[in-house]
Amino acid sequence: MKFYFQASSSAGVFRWKWPFIDIFFYTDNSTHIESDISIEKDIIFPLILRPIATLWLPGPRNVHMFIKKISEYYYSDLSFDDKCYLQKYSHRDEEEKYEQKTVNCTQLRNVYPYIRRICDNDYCDEYFMLNDVTTLYVLKMAKDK
Repeated sequence: MKFYFQASSSAGVFRWKWPFIDIFFYTDNSTHIESDISIEKDIIFPLILRPIATLWLPGPRNVHMFIKKISEYYYSDLSFDDKCYLQKYSHRDEEEKYEQKTVNCTQLRNVYPYIRRICDNDYCDEYFMLNDVTTLYVLKMAKDK
């Protein structure tokens, strides 16, 4: 299932638009959610509102750990905190078009928005940065113990 803005441009030759959000079905037990990978429920729930475009939508409680788990599954040799990687597949065009590449994430900070995460003993502040200077918003989250 895909959610997208009707006014957006097409995603390749398909009827859906880009950008889009994919919704996948899953099974669960008392501790984990199972899809392609198994993720602990306490990483996902309770859901936290996060900004996507002009909307605030529910997302994983611990998005940092959620992305880390997914990265470990698909890219076991990469650290997503340090390395940014370009996949071969373009979701905008819905086709393979690139050679997979890896760069140091600091090289992209003045090009793409990113999250700067700073934690103390009790909380993590997630700064949504436009560059190394402009903060668009800050989310203060309780740190996992």
